[in-house]
Amino acid sequence: MDVGTSNPIVARIIIGLSEAADFTTLPKATKDKLLENCHEIAEYLINAEKAARPLMDEINSIMADLNVNGVQTQADGRCINLPHTATIENSRLFLKYAKQALSGVARNFKIIFNKPYQGPHFHKIKAEFNTVFGPEDKLTLLITEDETWIKQLIELRNEDEHPSSGRPFLSDFDINRTPNGTYGITLPLFFNGTAINNILEVYSYNLLTFSEEATALALEKHFMPNIVILEIPEKDRDPEIPKRYRFGLKTKLTE
Repeated sequence: MDVGTSNPIVARIIIGLSEAADFTTLPKATKDKLLENCHEIAEYLINAEKAARPLMDEINSIMADLNVNGVQTQADGRCINLPHTATIENSRLFLKYAKQALSGVARNFKIIFNKPYQGPHFHKIKAEFNTVFGPEDKLTLLITEDETWIKQLIELRNEDEHPSSGRPFLSDFDINRTPNGTYGITLPLFFNGTAINNILEVYSYNLLTFSEEATALALEKHFMPNIVILEIPEKDRDPEIPKRYRFGLKTKLTE
């Protein structure tokens, strides 16, 4: 891992969740196994971020250039110069690492609850949590709230691995002249018509947040008596180790 503790992924997934585990009654062997898996999740998230950032920057740069300089043409306007996104294949890498990170979260559940969860099948996990913890439990609700984007991400990755749609998985910028003489610009898209830039930006945020929250809420069920999770406001986080959570005694917090 070539990033330090100032990286939010490292601070929140490795350091923050390790501290959360220390406040549980789980056996040391379980905590060690969990921390090892959190390291793997962090690696996947960092690799996903490294794949996504150059592509998002390139798409934003092309759009900024089009906004400033307009659409460029040749042959007296008969030929349009289409922008080319050199890093568009990074979107495949992003999906690969994103799915691996989600599989890692499922393994965290397997470790914490000693259950045979295999792969990012969160609809099955949610069904069991709904039965065991109830539909209004914080962990059940988290998966319920996030299952739509998780399903979409996995469907994108599955189409990349096992194409079945009959459509190109990726399409680059497209520009067409409209009947009134203006230009219609289509951003780079996945096979299902979703904008690559939007998917990468939103899912990058969602992946870190979900990985952290899901694991913390699972660990909370094994906390020592009166231990609670508190969120540190973003403006108050240490830039050297920007952890999101801190932990304290419920009795002291209510005094």
